[in-house]
Amino acid sequence: MQKHLVGLGLIAGIGLSAAGMAHAEAAGLEHVPGVAEKELTPFESPGNNTFLDDFVTSGDDEAPITCGMFRMEQGEPLEYTYPYDEALFVVEGEMEVSDGRTTASAGSGDVLFIPKGTTVTFSAADYALSFYCGQREG
Repeated sequence: MQKHLVGLGLIAGIGLSAAGMAHAEAAGLEHVPGVAEKELTPFESPGNNTFLDDFVTSGDDEAPITCGMFRMEQGEPLEYTYPYDEALFVVEGEMEVSDGRTTASAGSGDVLFIPKGTTVTFSAADYALSFYCGQREG
């Protein structure tokens, strides 16, 4: 299995719930340790090996922001239609992402932006670990 080589470090303006998800009730800086080492929850989509968890949310009703980790392993592709804008930063590995018009082979250090309303297909020949930040409530 892959090694997770990144930690999130410090995140401003958040609080930490008992479940480990940060939210915007704190008056100052909070630290969410060890996010990259956590076991991620399987995504509810049969046949593919995708896992994700939200770890930070702004709690702002007008412009919510939620961030977390997404891992995809070799298996069936995942198709998802985004009801919000999202950016992904690939931390490790490589994934192929397609919206039906454009296909990107995104690897470590790459950033993807997926606009609201876009249907995207994700696949990985081996695995990919990414950090996401979307304009949605957690």
